[in-house]
Amino acid sequence: MIVSCFNTDIIIDDIIHKQIVYNLTYQNSLYGIECYTQGSDYKAPNNYCNVVDFTNNEDAANKIMSKLVIGKVMPVHIQDIIMDYFPC
Repeated sequence: MIVSCFNTDIIIDDIIHKQIVYNLTYQNSLYGIECYTQGSDYKAPNNYCNVVDFTNNEDAANKIMSKLVIGKVMPVHIQDIIMDYFPC
């Protein structure tokens, strides 16, 4: 289930180059983040990432989601950042 959804634009030379979509998901009492480049090949790892079950803490999930959106993090980097933020 998608809890919240955010979009951010990657602008180069005053032209929207790409739009990144971030979905905060909730399933089986755990949060995850799905991220993709709008209109791209979602099978390519640079364009799509789905990290599931990384925390049960809603505040922590919202905090990392906010940082990812503000930082305009590309899908290829999402999993590494979440793993650094929430070590096993």
